[in-house]
Amino acid sequence: MLDLFWLAPPLAGWQLALALAVVFVAAVVRGFSGFGFSAITLAGLTLLVSPAKVIPAVFVLEVVSSLGLFVQQRKDINTLWLKWITAGNVLGIPLGVAALTCLPEAPLALGVSAVLLSLALLLRWGPAARLPDTDGAKFLTGLLSGVVNGFAAVGGLVIALLMGTSRLPPAQWRATMTAVLLVMDLYALACVAFYAALGQSTQPLLSGTTLVWAVWMTPPLVLGIALGHRVFMGVSVEVFRARVLDVLMAVCALALLGRLASLV
Repeated sequence: MLDLFWLAPPLAGWQLALALAVVFVAAVVRGFSGFGFSAITLAGLTLLVSPAKVIPAVFVLEVVSSLGLFVQQRKDINTLWLKWITAGNVLGIPLGVAALTCLPEAPLALGVSAVLLSLALLLRWGPAARLPDTDGAKFLTGLLSGVVNGFAAVGGLVIALLMGTSRLPPAQWRATMTAVLLVMDLYALACVAFYAALGQSTQPLLSGTTLVWAVWMTPPLVLGIALGHRVFMGVSVEVFRARVLDVLMAVCALALLGRLASLV
């Protein structure tokens, strides 16, 4: 007999409609640019419910969407960027976590969000800047993103920001960003599983609530990614770069507002 628990919506009425609309918009952005789903979804949904209720589900869907996009885009991945960013993250994440032991978390994360927003605005409206196409620049991108991810959980924005100044064609940029996020997601998933095995995890990743949210968010996720992918097809380099920076500014602003709200 079908368990109706899985069919019951996690919210009612206009709140459910708004939540699904947020997921759809975030998925369109993800399908077009290769990033931004988690930040936009959490910024919208946490206005309706407690973050603890939706973060595990958003994380699961981020992994699922990354896997799906990876299959579609794997031929366009720039393996050099992926290799050096991954290496930088492996070194940078522990350094970022260690920074939390001697620096206050909230002001540090707030400062990072403000700097990222300022840089995104500068790149969008200021003179064109290009990141050197060297292994050192790629590794530095991964290292900085790893450090920031270790104490502020916005390392993906650092990668998107710095890669946005590279000379990568749009298809390679998006595919590489998807692959990087997939590696980071799987690394985080392994950490969650490790801490759960040690009994140190306070929030189970796959609870009943997580699965209910995931079931209801999957249709707008699939539709949004498909639409975003369709919009991406045939876009020029100039338009793609401008739209990516627009997304970066929006996501950085949301992250900054979230940090400010947490201090109130």
